Amino acid sequence: MMDWMTHWYFHLPDKMLVLLGWLMFCPLIAWLLPQALRTTLPVRVLEAVTGPVLQAVRAITPAEVPKLALPLAAGIWMTAARMVWFLVCTLAGMRLGLIT
Repeated sequence: MMDWMTHWYFHLPDKMLVLLGWLMFCPLIAWLLPQALRTTLPVRVLEAVTGPVLQAVRAITPAEVPKLALPLAAGIWMTAARMVWFLVCTLAGMRLGLIT
Protein backbone atom coordinates (compact mmCIF):
# COMPACT_ATOMS: atom_id res chain seq x y z
CA MET A 1 0.00 0.00 0.00
CA MET A 2 1.30 3.45 -0.91
CA ASP A 3 2.12 6.01 1.73
CA TRP A 4 -0.49 8.78 1.81
CA MET A 5 2.21 11.43 1.47
CA THR A 6 3.15 10.08 -1.96
CA HIS A 7 0.47 12.37 -3.41
CA TRP A 8 0.90 15.20 -0.91
CA TYR A 9 -0.07 17.75 -3.58
CA PHE A 10 -3.55 16.20 -3.54
CA HIS A 11 -3.96 15.31 0.12
CA LEU A 12 -2.84 18.56 1.77
CA PRO A 13 -5.26 20.85 -0.14
CA ASP A 14 -7.96 18.19 0.25
CA LYS A 15 -7.52 18.09 4.03
CA MET A 16 -7.55 21.90 4.17
CA LEU A 17 -10.86 21.94 2.28
CA VAL A 18 -12.26 19.34 4.69
CA LEU A 19 -11.21 21.46 7.66
CA LEU A 20 -12.72 24.60 6.14
CA GLY A 21 -15.90 22.71 5.32
CA TRP A 22 -16.33 21.64 8.94
CA LEU A 23 -15.37 25.07 10.26
CA MET A 24 -18.23 26.57 8.27
CA PHE A 25 -20.64 25.15 10.84
CA CYS A 26 -19.01 27.13 13.66
CA PRO A 27 -21.02 30.32 12.96
CA LEU A 28 -24.22 28.30 13.38
CA ILE A 29 -23.01 26.97 16.73
CA ALA A 30 -21.88 30.47 17.77
CA TRP A 31 -25.32 31.82 16.88
CA LEU A 32 -26.85 29.39 19.39
CA LEU A 33 -24.56 30.63 22.18
CA PRO A 34 -25.67 33.35 24.58
CA GLN A 35 -24.50 36.85 23.67
CA ALA A 36 -21.91 36.90 26.48
CA LEU A 37 -20.15 33.82 25.07
CA ARG A 38 -20.14 35.12 21.49
CA THR A 39 -17.45 37.67 22.32
CA THR A 40 -14.91 35.20 23.72
CA LEU A 41 -11.56 34.78 22.03
CA PRO A 42 -12.16 31.30 20.49
CA VAL A 43 -15.42 32.45 18.92
CA ARG A 44 -13.79 35.60 17.53
CA VAL A 45 -10.87 33.57 16.10
CA LEU A 46 -13.28 31.17 14.40
CA GLU A 47 -15.24 34.10 12.99
CA ALA A 48 -12.00 35.62 11.70
CA VAL A 49 -11.18 32.34 9.91
CA THR A 50 -14.65 31.67 8.53
CA GLY A 51 -15.58 35.29 7.77
CA PRO A 52 -13.66 35.69 4.50
CA VAL A 53 -14.88 32.31 3.27
CA LEU A 54 -18.48 33.20 4.09
CA GLN A 55 -18.10 36.54 2.27
CA ALA A 56 -16.84 34.73 -0.82
CA VAL A 57 -19.70 32.25 -0.58
CA ARG A 58 -22.19 35.11 -0.23
CA ALA A 59 -20.87 36.53 -3.51
CA ILE A 60 -21.52 33.31 -5.45
CA THR A 61 -24.64 32.09 -3.64
CA PRO A 62 -28.08 33.35 -4.75
CA ALA A 63 -29.46 36.22 -2.68
CA GLU A 64 -32.53 34.16 -1.75
CA VAL A 65 -30.42 32.05 0.62
CA PRO A 66 -30.95 33.43 4.15
CA LYS A 67 -27.97 34.47 6.24
CA LEU A 68 -28.35 31.57 8.68
CA ALA A 69 -28.24 29.05 5.81
CA LEU A 70 -25.04 30.56 4.41
CA PRO A 71 -22.71 28.28 6.45
CA LEU A 72 -24.56 25.26 5.07
CA ALA A 73 -24.11 26.63 1.55
CA ALA A 74 -20.42 27.17 2.32
CA GLY A 75 -20.10 23.53 3.38
CA ILE A 76 -21.71 22.47 0.11
CA TRP A 77 -19.32 24.71 -1.86
CA MET A 78 -16.33 23.21 0.02
CA THR A 79 -17.54 19.72 -0.89
CA ALA A 80 -17.90 20.78 -4.52
CA ALA A 81 -14.39 22.25 -4.43
CA ARG A 82 -13.05 18.93 -3.11
CA MET A 83 -14.73 17.07 -5.96
CA VAL A 84 -13.31 19.47 -8.53
CA TRP A 85 -9.84 19.18 -6.95
CA PHE A 86 -10.04 15.37 -7.13
CA LEU A 87 -11.08 15.50 -10.79
CA VAL A 88 -8.31 17.96 -11.67
CA CYS A 89 -5.66 15.81 -10.00
CA THR A 90 -7.04 12.65 -11.58
CA LEU A 91 -7.14 14.21 -15.05
CA ALA A 92 -3.57 15.41 -14.52
CA GLY A 93 -2.51 11.77 -14.12
CA MET A 94 -2.63 11.14 -10.40
CA ARG A 95 -3.55 7.59 -9.38
CA LEU A 96 -4.39 6.95 -5.75
CA GLY A 97 -4.19 3.21 -6.06
CA LEU A 98 -7.82 2.77 -5.07
CA ILE A 99 -8.55 0.76 -8.20
CA THR A 100 -5.95 -1.77 -9.24
